Amino acid sequence: MKINLNDHESSDLINFANLKLGLFNSKSFLNLKELIEFKDISLGFPLLLNKNNKFFLLRASSNKFKVDKNFFRKYIYKVDNKNYGPLINFFKKGDFFLNDVELKKKYNLEYKKIYNHNKKLISFIKKLKKNKKKVTAFQTRNIPHLGHEKIINFLLKKTDYLIINPVIVPKKKGDIKYEYLEKFYKSIIKKKYNPRKVFYYPVIANMYYSGPREAVHHSILRKNLGFDQFLVGRDHAGAENAYHPDAAFKIVKKLSKNLGIKVLAYKGSYFCKTCNKVVEKDACKSKKLKCKYLDISGKEFRAHIKNRKYFKFADIDLQKYIFRFKNIFS
Repeated sequence: MKINLNDHESSDLINFANLKLGLFNSKSFLNLKELIEFKDISLGFPLLLNKNNKFFLLRASSNKFKVDKNFFRKYIYKVDNKNYGPLINFFKKGDFFLNDVELKKKYNLEYKKIYNHNKKLISFIKKLKKNKKKVTAFQTRNIPHLGHEKIINFLLKKTDYLIINPVIVPKKKGDIKYEYLEKFYKSIIKKKYNPRKVFYYPVIANMYYSGPREAVHHSILRKNLGFDQFLVGRDHAGAENAYHPDAAFKIVKKLSKNLGIKVLAYKGSYFCKTCNKVVEKDACKSKKLKCKYLDISGKEFRAHIKNRKYFKFADIDLQKYIFRFKNIFS
């Protein structure tokens, strides 16, 4: 999959392809009237096209409109902080937007790569679902540690097939490069799981870090891809401690009947010092013992890898494999 995801403007092209595939609650970039309807969180995240983009041509029917940043902060991101990083980033190219546009021909090949990748994922899921088999999506962005393995084991008890389904977006500095994330997950799958039951297959989409709203947005995405179940974990798509860690799951649970997909909850993986094992939070509580938890931090794991030090909460063979590579972070 050779797509220029180093170009952050590719986010516009990604949205265009996914709208054409019918993966969200609109068929094209929104106009101002449609945006206002997205005050309803059950619609997911509104996909807008900034006027200052390089991919699209105006039509006679195109219209330009201004989006009020305070409206977006209050009703879309639902944060009090006017300087919330993802909100600032959303408006970094300005506050004027367009709809009803035409893709420039020179970008058609790159558009088709995105479109075809996600279309093949739809076909793959459809094939797995033959004979009424259940298929579940697990979204992740980190190199797998023992906490992720605990989540995978949790999900395998609830599904026929599990797809490790990270969201592939334009990278930011410090993120693991996608080709290495794929290598490392496939290494763990080969060692510890049935490769005919657990698969690695990413979806190309965008991240906005809108917390609970984005959990809804991602649930809609997985439903339209064909998944039966989707895991929403602790602080899903949150940033800068803007949202309560449980807020995302609570909203999708409330809306689950209308979303058309079963949403699974997971409180987070921790190392229990009392029981001396990795557990789901609260799962190992005893009437006699007060369990003490250590957070298994993906950030800490990345720091260990960068310093070429072993992390005690990750598979040792995987780490030996990781250390064979250099420059795995963007």
